[in-house]
Amino acid sequence: MFARIRSFGARRVAVVVLATGLVGVAAVPTILAAAAPTSGGPAIETSLEQAAQPGRMGRLLRGDVTILKRDGSTMAVHFERGKVTAASASSVTVQGADGVSTTFAIGADTRIRSQRAKATADAIKIGDLVGAFGTKSAGSGYDALLIRFRAAPAK
Repeated sequence: MFARIRSFGARRVAVVVLATGLVGVAAVPTILAAAAPTSGGPAIETSLEQAAQPGRMGRLLRGDVTILKRDGSTMAVHFERGKVTAASASSVTVQGADGVSTTFAIGADTRIRSQRAKATADAIKIGDLVGAFGTKSAGSGYDALLIRFRAAPAK
C-alpha cells in the first residue's frame, strides 16, 4: 500500500494530505455559525468574495503542514489565501481577509495555474484572488511551490 502512495509523488501526496485536513475543517463554519451571538455581539461575517477564493477552502486563510517525501524526509509547507497586493515576475504578496500579508518568491520551479491551466507570473494582477503554497525561505518570506489564482471579479 505504501508503495502505491509513494508512486503518486510528493506533490500529489501533499494535495491529498491538504484535502484530508480540509475535510476535518468542513464542520468548523457550521459550529461557529451556531455559536455566534444572536444580538449584542460581533456576528461572523461570510462574504461571497471569501467563498469564491481559489480551492474553495471556506474560511481557511493560512496554515502549515508537514509532508513526508518519497525519500523519507519531511518538508514543511505554508499556504496562504487572499488577494494579491503586489505582483512581479519574481514575487507575489498575498493579503488574507484578516489583513496579514505574506510574500512568496517565484522561482523557476514554481507552478502557476489559473483556472486549472498553466499561466505565467506576468498574468497575476493586483486584486486577483490567490492560493499560494511554499516553503520557508532564508529571508522573511516563502519560496513558492504552487500559485493558483483567479482574476478579481468585475465590479
